Amino acid sequence: MVRPLVILLSSFFWVLSCHADTATNLGAQKKDHSSTDINWSKSAVQDITRAHEIIGEGHPGVLDPTDHGFQQWFKQGYDEAIALALRADSEGKALAALRFYITGYRDGHLVVWKEGQVSESPRWAGWIVQRRNGKYRVAARAPDWPVDVPEVGDELLSCDGQRIDDLLVEKVAPFVDRRVGLEGSLSRLALHLTSEPHYETLWEPLRLKHCEVRSSSGKIRQFLLKWQPFTEAFQAMTRPAMPRQGIKQLRQGIHWIHATDFTLSSSKDIASFERLMNKVRGLGEADAVVLDIRGNNGGRTLVGYQVLSALFKDAIKRTPSSEQVESKAYWRVSATAREALEAHKTELTQTEGPASLTYRLLDTLLSRMNEAASLGQTFIEQMDVPLDELAEPGRPFAGKLVLVAGSNCASACLDFVDMVLSIPGAVHVGSVTSADTRYSDIADVSLPSTAKMWIPLKVWRNRNRGDNEPYVPKFTFDGDLNDTAAVQAWVVNSILPAVKNVSIK
Repeated sequence: MVRPLVILLSSFFWVLSCHADTATNLGAQKKDHSSTDINWSKSAVQDITRAHEIIGEGHPGVLDPTDHGFQQWFKQGYDEAIALALRADSEGKALAALRFYITGYRDGHLVVWKEGQVSESPRWAGWIVQRRNGKYRVAARAPDWPVDVPEVGDELLSCDGQRIDDLLVEKVAPFVDRRVGLEGSLSRLALHLTSEPHYETLWEPLRLKHCEVRSSSGKIRQFLLKWQPFTEAFQAMTRPAMPRQGIKQLRQGIHWIHATDFTLSSSKDIASFERLMNKVRGLGEADAVVLDIRGNNGGRTLVGYQVLSALFKDAIKRTPSSEQVESKAYWRVSATAREALEAHKTELTQTEGPASLTYRLLDTLLSRMNEAASLGQTFIEQMDVPLDELAEPGRPFAGKLVLVAGSNCASACLDFVDMVLSIPGAVHVGSVTSADTRYSDIADVSLPSTAKMWIPLKVWRNRNRGDNEPYVPKFTFDGDLNDTAAVQAWVVNSILPAVKNVSIK
């Protein structure tokens, strides 16, 4: 039978992953700032000071004495970041100092970014590196470059005489993402080896001179790096196209569901999702269903639950199993949280309407938070979701269930993995996922400069997953996980024959 699911509604709103702060337009134009009209050191100090104040006023971790890492960085990290900011003499260094402070929290829901181009003259070396299954491999290359570049699939061994891991940990991670135990984070860091993303400036450009690479035949070569300005080719390589949300029958009885979007931020998105659910509801007699969440980096947990409810009908329950301690979520009462709730309530009025379950939950939460604020309380417990309203009639699916996940799966996407893998017989394949912390549900706030920041508003207690703990697949895909045709062929020909039907009542 299906184990009772603990529905961890991490995300009432639009919570994305740790990579959301990189979603700026790669083609954005450089803002017109001259060194004579802006004191970048002062700007960096102001941003860091305000970010520190916002965290102190609204982040749940400030009032959580059990989170020792958070407590230590809140005190120590601010001083270190201010010392760095005092040396900033450019917009890029000002942003790097701010990011140095925020990355110290090691939380994908606590991020900062700037819109538009920051680097004065971003360049790349004609090829892109990504982390795949424990190795750094060439993921893409320019078709034409002034010097020889490695082939796609070649393994990067070292650059300028240094190990790749050492370069990333020392030179890149402090300004981009310090969670170096995650495959997805290492891929994000590896992008900086041969390119200079303008939205993630380092304190000093790496501008590596030569790299040692092993080819697929085992031959080791040295490649000279020739740095040139960004091109359209670079933009295409760093933003691989992912399949749109939908469903496809690959073979008789085998259905592939692309669940790439849990945000549903418009009426159009909601209507499209409902059409998808109508098709999922009819899969009760299917032999196999593949849930493909590549490209999904968060959203609302309730959306993921609706997918499983449409597939498994009333076999999905909320009550925790006897061996589990039920998780509980608590919102920190703050002006930042109340303003965020008001803003999301206005958005939901336009998209889902006041009659929707999400709107009603949010309205109740906001009323309770306003009352708690008037009483001087610091936290309120999140209410249970009336899942009976989402109950689906019909025959539940009872065939083979495979979950294909990528390294950017975080937040509500991870909650979806929690739910899927609680079903006996469900199998996770593809890649190690990303990870998140006990803190979720963000507010979008502005800093004194043009920088923006996300701050978590809620903390989970007794969550089964630890802070920054990813899921490891039972079967790992050795190729390019962005190659949908290759992934589908692998799942159909190699995975499904080895998988058993799920166990449901």
